Amino acid sequence: MSIKVDELRRGLFKISWKMESLGHDDVTIQKGVFQVNNSARSTYIVYSRCRKPSLIDYADVCIMLKEKAKQSEEDNQQQMSAAPADTETPACKNGRTMSLMDNYETPLFVWVENEVLYKNAMMHLEDAWQIFVPITNYNEPTITLYMDFGSNSLGQTRMIKDFAELFVNQTNCDVQFRIQGITIGAHVVILSARSSVFAAMFQCDMQESRTKKVVIEDIELEVFRQLLHYLYTGACPLLEMKSITQNLFVAADKYDIDTLKDECVDILLEQLEIKNSIGMLIWSHLHSITTLFDASIKCIATHGSTICFLPEWKDLTHDYPDLCLMATQQMMKNKIHSSVFGSDCETECEPDPWSTEPDNVFKTSRQSNCENDAEWLEFPEQIRGIASLIKL
Repeated sequence: MSIKVDELRRGLFKISWKMESLGHDDVTIQKGVFQVNNSARSTYIVYSRCRKPSLIDYADVCIMLKEKAKQSEEDNQQQMSAAPADTETPACKNGRTMSLMDNYETPLFVWVENEVLYKNAMMHLEDAWQIFVPITNYNEPTITLYMDFGSNSLGQTRMIKDFAELFVNQTNCDVQFRIQGITIGAHVVILSARSSVFAAMFQCDMQESRTKKVVIEDIELEVFRQLLHYLYTGACPLLEMKSITQNLFVAADKYDIDTLKDECVDILLEQLEIKNSIGMLIWSHLHSITTLFDASIKCIATHGSTICFLPEWKDLTHDYPDLCLMATQQMMKNKIHSSVFGSDCETECEPDPWSTEPDNVFKTSRQSNCENDAEWLEFPEQIRGIASLIKL
């Protein structure tokens, strides 16, 4: 069993815990100790309790993270000198040990991830964090924890924490949001300060300003919860979840929260890949996101030999012929540039997406799955014309 701690940025720590084999006992309990700082104030204990699986193909492991009781500085020095060899001190990605600040307090957010879960938030109890994690690898189970203490000064961190507790604990809320049968409380003054839309809603002579009750019908519960969390703390614990980022952008756009929109776009740019490039192109076009649109066009043009045979490409030609035309033109520009100027990259470049024979790039109706010429004629005239020119 080993624990490795890395500081990804100031205040954000990644803890990799390689557990021992779960074995064949009915109940397996393991314990690990680590520090996110060279101080006893930041010593944490992580526990796992697993029951032997029966009819299911994974083990439900209860992971609990708890801050260790404070010790004297002398005890801390003894603990550090007697620390096991397989416990590593925090380091940056480049491997350098950092000189960390001593003012980290309770983390603002804690996530866990393994081969099944992707950064699921742990439930914050009174003095610990807890989550049930499915584990399929019994022999070498690995758990990754993320602890975010915030990158601000101690005073700023405490302020953000206090605002977060106002929302999480629903303290002295003066407005109620009703969404999917659930009521979430908030504070008018905070929402008005952070969003011009909320400010107008509660200042004008509108029903919401009189009743302090708002019904949300066009936003999912978790998306709206993350939106409110951002207004209170400036951070969204689940921002990087692929199922939530686009919806969160739409919600941020509705309530005029530009900083959250920018953060969502940054995450979407990181998530852009071949299999979702067409969907990203359409979505970014509908929401007028120039940076994501340009990146999607570039991705499609670079990997045209693969993307043009995806089912989504045919849907694009029928539903959005103008976008398909732009993508095809960019493919041709890449092909012409490569043919005239060649590759001038000093490092290894991606293979030429148009290295195949032209006859195999755009299939005719008889070469494709089209059963007759009528189906080929359904394609927009501009797309058929470009495909015919490419064949020539």
